[in-house]
Amino acid sequence: MVIYSLAARLNKTRQEIEAMPVDEFYEWIAFFELSKEQGQ
Repeated sequence: MVIYSLAARLNKTRQEIEAMPVDEFYEWIAFFELSKEQGQ
């Protein structure tokens, strides 16, 4: 489900998210988790 959530937030397709480098994927996940913790 994370892939679909990230795709929706970045306005990209599931295929585009799956094609991104793994480190970029995890950086986006970390970014949104930090934003969530900070209440943004």
